[in-house]
Amino acid sequence: MEKTAYIGPERIMRDWDVSKATAYNIIKRLNKQLKNEHPSALIIAGKVNKIWYDEVCLRRSEVNKQYHKLRGGGQDVRESG
Repeated sequence: MEKTAYIGPERIMRDWDVSKATAYNIIKRLNKQLKNEHPSALIIAGKVNKIWYDEVCLRRSEVNKQYHKLRGGGQDVRESG
């Protein structure tokens, strides 16, 4: 497996089961958010920083788990795979 600091749309397509166009839209939104929170960050069009991507995805996953726990629900459907 190749180690790289940035990921492209293929990884997002695989992780989220979305089209290539949607993956690029996700990258664009993540890069915009990264630039807003870290103005000196290096942005590469069509790719997103791997650490930022993992952090945002994990944070959303944790929020989702907490939400379901508070509501008394079970696991997220995506986690029951």
